[in-house]
Amino acid sequence: MDAIKINLINAYKINNSEKDFIVYTLDKNNYVTSYILTNNLHRHYKQGENNFKLIDIFKQQIKIINIYK
Repeated sequence: MDAIKINLINAYKINNSEKDFIVYTLDKNNYVTSYILTNNLHRHYKQGENNFKLIDIFKQQIKIINIYK
């Protein structure tokens, strides 16, 4: 899987979250277009329409920052 891209403000919000899951959608360039931070995965996750991860795993992945022009 390619790297997931997210803007800095959203990365900050996710990193400070107390929720357990992030449910998100990606565009064709793997940029997060929308997300929901939740403790109720069954309510928000729809297989084939969006993706989910544990917040703790997502936090580890967004610690690596690449800045592009």
